[in-house]
Parts: sequence; C-alpha cells; structure tokens
Amino acid sequence: MAIILYMKLHRPQSTLCLSRYIFQLWLALPLVSCLLLPVSAAQEHHNLSTLKVSISAFNFPPMAHNTIDGGISGRAIETVRALCIASQMECSIRFFPTPRAHESIIEGTQDVLLSVNLPLFEQCCTFAGWRYPVRIGLIAERSIADIPATETELVGGSMVVIRGWDVLYNVFPNINTLIDRGDLNIEWSNSTVGAIKMYDAGRAPLLFGSDTFDWYYNHLSLVKKTRNFRPLLTIPSGILISKESKHHDEILRRFNLAYKQFKDQGNFDKDNFLNPSLMNEVYQEPPRQD
Repeated sequence: MAIILYMKLHRPQSTLCLSRYIFQLWLALPLVSCLLLPVSAAQEHHNLSTLKVSISAFNFPPMAHNTIDGGISGRAIETVRALCIASQMECSIRFFPTPRAHESIIEGTQDVLLSVNLPLFEQCCTFAGWRYPVRIGLIAERSIADIPATETELVGGSMVVIRGWDVLYNVFPNINTLIDRGDLNIEWSNSTVGAIKMYDAGRAPLLFGSDTFDWYYNHLSLVKKTRNFRPLLTIPSGILISKESKHHDEILRRFNLAYKQFKDQGNFDKDNFLNPSLMNEVYQEPPRQD
C-alpha cells in the first residue's frame, strides 16, 4: 500500500514535473521497497542500483492514455509503473502511433514495449512474466451467433479495421487473399476512436476490435447503442523487452521479481492489474475522446 500512496502523493501535475517526480521516486525507493516486500526481497531491492528504462506504448484507453493534466495513466500503465518503482527502475513511458511503437522495440531504440505478444516480436524481444488477457473479436448489430467467426463467413462483407492492428492476421491469417479477390471490403482507420465512429456512421456492418471498446461506448456520443461482441481470440498483452537493450537481462529479472512479489501478496485482480483498492488510488481518466 505504501508504494501506491507514494505514487498518488507525488504524481506530477504536468509533463514539466515528470523529472522531479522520477527523482522523488528514486529517493523513496529503498523505503518503499522495504515496506512493500518481504525482508529478504526488500534487502535485495535495497541493494539494487537505479536502472533507467525507456518504455514505448500507445494510446489505448483504459489501458494506456494521456490524462487531463498532461500526464499518463491507464490500468496497464499504473500496474507497470508500480512494478518499476518496486524494482528500482526509473521508467520513462512515451506514447507513439502503433506502427512506430512496434518499430521502436524491433529496432531496439526503446528498451521496452507495452503491447500484445505478436509473432512479429518473437525474434526481437522477450516477454516478461507480467501480462493480462486481451480479448479480440468482431462487433456488430446482430446476434452473437450471426457474427462471422471464420474467413469463409466474411466473404461478401465489409469491416472497419484499425491500421497497425497486426493481431488481425492472427485471427484471419488469409484475410489479404479475401481482400485481393474482392471478397471482403476493409475500411481502414488510423485510430480506435476513428474506427468506432466509422462503424457507428454505417461505413461497414462489422468492427474488428476488442472487449475494451466498451469503455469507448461509455465515453463517446454514438448513435448505435445496440451491439454485440463475439470474441475470436484471447491473446496476452504485457511487457516486451528488446534483446537489443544492453540491460535486457537485468530489466527482465527485475520485472519478473517484482511481478512475483506482487502476485504472492495478492496485489493483482483476476486480469493481473493492480487490485481495485490500489488502482483507485493512482488511476486517472483520460479527457473525453470526442
């Protein structure tokens, strides 16, 4: 609890305060670690030197987003931030467009990426122990049974898809063949909000997305109020560490150690985020999306 209270009390009010915030966290780490972890683990953490870690992410409320005061929050962000603090890592989190975020970890310009674990990361990265489930599927104004689940059922249809969502090919590996043959029309969007608005405006009867889109429907002014979601794939999302990072092994070790301690102490909910009593102390909502 001490780590969360410290994060709440010293959260920066603007991006200009971020460096001061990190410095304050650095000063508090030995105390926080000792309060949070068992004696043996606390001693190990106390002896750690501070490690600077660069983290790429992308705007995807409520998991990761900008806040009204110019900061960064989200269920995934706050959980990772707590793991960073507990393991004496000075984590700098930056948002990029999805394709650029992917490039940053593949090319090794960032140490860490927060993302779903896709096949394209198999060679470049190591997936740390902490992760949470992302349920991917199709949204439509029809019964769940009538929402397509196979590529054959997509033939003759039209679908809104967000650019950079490579998980599309995990669900429908031959979808490009359908597109090239003219059997499927894709309406591409550059953002989640844009995709939802395109679907809401009737550009296509299907929207490729996830169960987290419910958050957007609760925060956007939309016409279509009736919708169903058919999950087609559950994929883990979490911490990907670049093998190009000179601190790869140490970052992985520290994240995994902190993850184990948090889990052993019951600090996670069923999806591996900070449990509500902790999350509510630090989570901040994003600005309105429309």
